[in-house]
Amino acid sequence: MTFDFVKKLDFSSEFFDLYKLSESAYAAISKENSGMGGNAGFIDIGDYLIMIDTTGNVDAGKDLKKAITIIYDDTFTQQLEQARKSSQEKDVFCLTIYNLIAPRKHYIQNILGYDPGFYSDTLTDEYKSCLTIGVNKLKDTLNIFLNQEQRSIIKNSKEDHRILIGFRWLNYKQSGKGDQQIPYIIKVGKTSSKRYMRASPYHIAELGIICGLYKKTNGLIFIVYPNLNNLIMTYKVDFKRQRELSRIVKKNVDNIENSEKNKDVSLLPLCEKFQCPVYKGESCPLEHECFHS
Repeated sequence: MTFDFVKKLDFSSEFFDLYKLSESAYAAISKENSGMGGNAGFIDIGDYLIMIDTTGNVDAGKDLKKAITIIYDDTFTQQLEQARKSSQEKDVFCLTIYNLIAPRKHYIQNILGYDPGFYSDTLTDEYKSCLTIGVNKLKDTLNIFLNQEQRSIIKNSKEDHRILIGFRWLNYKQSGKGDQQIPYIIKVGKTSSKRYMRASPYHIAELGIICGLYKKTNGLIFIVYPNLNNLIMTYKVDFKRQRELSRIVKKNVDNIENSEKNKDVSLLPLCEKFQCPVYKGESCPLEHECFHS
């Protein structure tokens, strides 16, 4: 079954084809003899997504959850590409939060044209998708989702519009202090020991960038641990010097922008070992520059 008025997306599933119906609506159209009970889909309403799982098939449902995770995370990358294409200027500059965390990876892709390929961990994607849905249900149950006015205020408070970032916020209720709007991120922990359960520096850096952009002093990290019987932990992180945090974020964005304009990778910090492809036995076009810096 095909539709001429929608866009078919590049998503692989033995059960359905994925279509984009509008800017916020997606349809999973069952393939012939796939064993899928019916068509399904999901709607992005900004603060969270609503999944309509009428697949009638456990494995098809898993594929649908995976599609939701990929679409949610890729939306902002697509916005970045559209921003570049729609402008007549050649030096349009936009970043994602991951570009800030790994700026040299961004450099080799955007300036050197090196495509390392897309890596997806199916199991991690599934867990992130399930946790996302769980957090959204929690927001509904506790009535801690943001209303339209709150969303608008937060979006307008963003300090640097060169960064495109997902909108994951909730109302954090504090006794005697009223509601506080704070951001959150969703992660999957790999440890199999409760002794090592903690938010990693990488996770804290990601949340710190978000807080720096929106002049917030704290946020939440939701982590699911598949190797610990699917245990879910919530970590509240407080940042003491919000102005300094905002200043650091702006400085890093400026450095990335200048490195692109001047074709000078030395302005960017080296990748951490866990980010570096060379330490994984893979090639990197900056291998010589990095190891002689």
